[in-house]
Amino acid sequence: MARLLFIEINNNFNVILSEKKGKVFKILKTVEINGDEPSRIRAELNSGLSWFKAPLCYISLPVRMFGYRIIELPFKEEDKIRDVLAFELKEKVMQPVEDLVYDFVMLPSDNDKTQKILTVYTGKDELSSLLKRLSEANIEPDVIGSISLRNLIEKGFRAEDLLNPPPYKEDLLELLQKEAERPVINLLRGGLGMSIEREALLKRLRITNILLLGISLILTLSFGLSIKRNYSEALKLRTWINDEYRKEFPQEKIKDEILQLRSHLKEVKDKKDILLGIPAVDTLKKIKPGDTINIESVDMDVKGITLKGEARDLGGIESYREKLKETLKNPTIIESGQFSGKIRFTLKAER
Repeated sequence: MARLLFIEINNNFNVILSEKKGKVFKILKTVEINGDEPSRIRAELNSGLSWFKAPLCYISLPVRMFGYRIIELPFKEEDKIRDVLAFELKEKVMQPVEDLVYDFVMLPSDNDKTQKILTVYTGKDELSSLLKRLSEANIEPDVIGSISLRNLIEKGFRAEDLLNPPPYKEDLLELLQKEAERPVINLLRGGLGMSIEREALLKRLRITNILLLGISLILTLSFGLSIKRNYSEALKLRTWINDEYRKEFPQEKIKDEILQLRSHLKEVKDKKDILLGIPAVDTLKKIKPGDTINIESVDMDVKGITLKGEARDLGGIESYREKLKETLKNPTIIESGQFSGKIRFTLKAER
């Protein structure tokens, strides 16, 4: 049995709890929350919607929040499309591609040798702002997609429907099931949530330290002063600590504050160490290029690596990308161009 929480963001929030048991997919409960702030969802969940518990969370955005471009490419392989999408999109939009978050949908094509795709994009700052607002409400999405866009694709995509998308209330169950199996787009693909995750970890680390300091203060008050004189203050402080703990870890029951907080402190410190501990020397050995490739800069983080350099020809870059597949995941050429007789390129890969 698997549960999935869908949250449609429009003028209001439509919260849908679904469940898949075997081959049966069904909607368990729905609720509409008035307002446009994720904090309202948190308040509702804490006050009366505790039944909305699910391991996976899907955020659905309306089609009006995206920009669109239809691009035709001379091949159909999805990996190749992702390799050149940034370069192709660069020629189609006014904003710098680095400032966008994008994905694509394969459209029907009459030609066996070419493929039409619908590129869906939005501003990176706008999406990062939404992720921060959701994180502040303890909402950590696994997918950011669009049920409305899925409905357009299922009914046969027409560009004019983007301005006035058709309703899908009668088909909601079927659309949710298909999105649960494979989202039509996922704007979190590529790790945009990395910086948000880091900020959330640091925030929890700070709060946990404050709570531990509060507990130390309780112990000092208990042993250093009269129990009778300080009992009221200690009780207030303990109540505050319990309230803050429930806000940060609503899924847990408080049994021993000190042991539980120490456990969370170790957890977030371990995660922070992972973020900072990147095996740079070992990675540099693995990405050593051949004679036809000159690497000018290497940027590494926990999830991946970005290489910038130049090559004699495109064939050399492609050979280098294939070589990287032996040690890294999904090496992708995100940018290339000719300069002074050589090909300059930017390549990204996952760990």
